[in-house]
Amino acid sequence: MRFAFSLLLVWTLLPLGACDVFGDSGESSVFVSVNLLNGDSQAIHILTSDEDFDSSNRLNPGDSRIVSIEGTFEDDLATTVNIAETFRAGTNGVVSTTMICGFAGPSPDTPTSPTVFYTQAGTLDCVDW
Repeated sequence: MRFAFSLLLVWTLLPLGACDVFGDSGESSVFVSVNLLNGDSQAIHILTSDEDFDSSNRLNPGDSRIVSIEGTFEDDLATTVNIAETFRAGTNGVVSTTMICGFAGPSPDTPTSPTVFYTQAGTLDCVDW
């Protein structure tokens, strides 16, 4: 019984921040909803990095859709956020433009309504990131 009590005492006093007992790197996930908006006069596909061309990501002029992007908290106190995603746009299975949108900074400043906007010039813009 003394052994079990000693082990419990050592476990309780072990500073978990100094020893990565469970293999956790200290990062945890944060998800941000991003609005993808077609501002062109032609239909376009706007894709995230893990999407392929599909009818679900085809946007008619003026249409939009919401995607969830995963980022990470960079510290145990969740005070610093890092979010980055590569967006692509194109038609007929061919990518015509690519843009990386991201945010790195204090948690209170995390974007609340980020948008990826496909312009009439055929480019992607990161808005409110």
